[in-house]
Amino acid sequence: MKTKILTLFITIACAEALLAWDYESIKINNLYYNLDATAKIAELTYNYSMDYSGNIVIPSSISYKGVTYTVTSIGDNACHYQAITSITIPNSVTSIGEQAFVSCMYLTSVIIPESVTNIGDRAFYECYDLQSINLPMNLTIIGEGLFYLCENLESVNIPENVTSIGNSAFYYCTSLQSISIPNKVKQIENIAFAGCSSLRSLSISNGLLKIGQQAFEYCSSLNSVILPNSVTTIETWAFRGCCSLHTLEIGNSVKYIKSGAFSSCSELISLTCKANNPPLCETDCFLGINVSIPLYVPSSSINAYQLAPEWKEFYNIQAMAGDALDNIRLTNLAQKVLHNGQLIIDRNGQHYSAMGERIR
Repeated sequence: MKTKILTLFITIACAEALLAWDYESIKINNLYYNLDATAKIAELTYNYSMDYSGNIVIPSSISYKGVTYTVTSIGDNACHYQAITSITIPNSVTSIGEQAFVSCMYLTSVIIPESVTNIGDRAFYECYDLQSINLPMNLTIIGEGLFYLCENLESVNIPENVTSIGNSAFYYCTSLQSISIPNKVKQIENIAFAGCSSLRSLSISNGLLKIGQQAFEYCSSLNSVILPNSVTTIETWAFRGCCSLHTLEIGNSVKYIKSGAFSSCSELISLTCKANNPPLCETDCFLGINVSIPLYVPSSSINAYQLAPEWKEFYNIQAMAGDALDNIRLTNLAQKVLHNGQLIIDRNGQHYSAMGERIR
């Protein structure tokens, strides 16, 4: 009896979903739509016989049998595998469905209005020729695989209201040169920017909590990374193979660094960790990094780092420059003096540079 009731419920639910849109898609000016007769809205939709190419301009409204319908959405798979070169979306549209433009390999230009608040997963997956895109400010989630393998994508903005960047969102966007993560983003998911081999500039605002597995793996052009104080977890292989990385600064709230997070960052010449308690490191966190490079930590924590797993492998552990200078300033006996034309700190006859380093 329960099975029959459940079956009936599912059947009714499916029927209601079908009734929301006319069963058969309507073709108007060579574009296909589903129509909601009650709400008088239309959705650009997939049709097995569609054959789109060139420049596509979606109208804000259409007329069918004397009734005007407002175009409010682009449905799942609506234009996938089409030879479109550009598409203009009207400001009546609020939603772009999953895989809407999958493998539109010749698509170079997309105009998305500020009215759009939702873009489905993989919407621009494998749009190889897409070069730049301006995402609407009210977007809150960058979905899974959104720009997967968009190999010619050079620039994209992350809107300030985005809270999450999904799995493989920018996977192997090999032409992407810079990215700025706003402060509402709490998590960068797995493989989000993996293989972005031209990425040189990475700015992460304070607010991010977690960097996912392989999130920036093989970003081979990155030369400097500063992780803000908000970050608590760095997952497995997060920055593995960032072979041009020279300087790395880890914020003061990091508690966990997972296996191989910075492995094969072989060009690293300076490492700073601002956490008072050495973050718990799994095996091979720093595999392939020269352990003779300076590791800068809070002066009061040097002994703790010298004993902590993984961290103790570095044998040139020093006090952070600013931290050392602040410690010198704490004593009333310290004073600023000039030595050979340079400003130094004199404490009881011992000289320190302005960076807090002892001068012999």
